[in-house]
Amino acid sequence: MPVQRVYIGVNGRETDLIKLSSQRSDVRKGSVTFSVLGPYREDAFYLAPTGLMMADGHLQADFAVRRKNFNLYKLPGTPPDFIKADGNPMPPADAKPEMPALRAMLQREYKGFELPADLR
Repeated sequence: MPVQRVYIGVNGRETDLIKLSSQRSDVRKGSVTFSVLGPYREDAFYLAPTGLMMADGHLQADFAVRRKNFNLYKLPGTPPDFIKADGNPMPPADAKPEMPALRAMLQREYKGFELPADLR
């Protein structure tokens, strides 16, 4: 099923994550992934506020059909030390990433993943 939205739920509030990029691929028939998720897979990158990722809550998804509030991950996550040391882990609502730094990180860490057009 296609993903309709991904968000973080903390203290009864939902914060939608910004989708940067995604790509779909076929899943090999007979695989465990196929038996759980079906014939298609979607890999995606989302921007998530660090402060919310360190809160007590859930990373959740709504699918296009019949599935809402699906828990993807129980928060808090385990951030690296440099994130823990950040005195202000919640960015302003209108904050944007530094695109050259984001592009460099995606190219370094996720080789083979097609970058969105505005990051190429």
